[in-house]
Amino acid sequence: MTDKATEISKLLAPTVASLGVELMGAEYLPSPGGAVLRLYIDVPADDVTIDADGEPRSVTIEECEAVSREVSAQLDVEDPISGNYTLEVSSPGIDRPLFTLPHYQRFVGETAKVTLRLPQDGRRRLQGRIERVEGDTVVFLLDGKEFPVHVLDSAEAVEAIVMRGHPCLLFVDGPRLREAGLDLITRLKTDPYSAIIPVTVLEGGHDSEAMQGWFTAGADEVLSSLFPPAEQRARLAQLKRGRDSTAVTAAPNAKLPSTVRSGKLRTRKERNTPRATSPKPTMAGMTAGPTAT
Repeated sequence: MTDKATEISKLLAPTVASLGVELMGAEYLPSPGGAVLRLYIDVPADDVTIDADGEPRSVTIEECEAVSREVSAQLDVEDPISGNYTLEVSSPGIDRPLFTLPHYQRFVGETAKVTLRLPQDGRRRLQGRIERVEGDTVVFLLDGKEFPVHVLDSAEAVEAIVMRGHPCLLFVDGPRLREAGLDLITRLKTDPYSAIIPVTVLEGGHDSEAMQGWFTAGADEVLSSLFPPAEQRARLAQLKRGRDSTAVTAAPNAKLPSTVRSGKLRTRKERNTPRATSPKPTMAGMTAGPTAT
């Protein structure tokens, strides 16, 4: 989740819980014409209620409407969003987003479609089973081989990985990690050990003000839709050549080199329409975002 979505999710979670459902996560999508705030609610993981048809309890339309009413009233009072916005409340649906490591743990054994922001071994879209969760790592089984994905949900977590592994390149998902990303880059660039690591920010659009903020924080490159794919590859290759030519003094227990991946979710949402179907998890994280089928 973005910093704004995380802030709103923490604010609204107690209100949603008081209505007997769980706030799985939120998506906040700002736009010039008005932002969209999407809330995903579900039956709590420890709820083992069976309905009249002998099926596990699922979120109803009435529960979505109740959450919408209560949350709207709270947002009017707390006012965490400036300007106009549209509130959407729904159950996770067929392609359910997973926002936290406990969500992954809940759906171990499910099949997931994983979309990486940047290719890994020449692939961006992967499909496999969620095998297990180990610390901050989710392990998928892809084509008979284990594929670990680190779930880093804070600037501090990414910084710890960088200081331990000293990656050859670091990518920051700009739209999702605005405030946390700026703080992370500033901290990395003020430390002599990590300052030489090239940091590239991935932006969806070409926002001059946002790009200036990234460069002021210390980013080495900001890639947006303004640059065609060939130019993006050329810019990244130049950064890596510069990094390869820089000497590194590593601590004895450092692991060199490693790469921090950055990813993006693929999800399908349905507005105010609960789905009573088998779970298909997805996930949002600082480095990669799977979507389950």
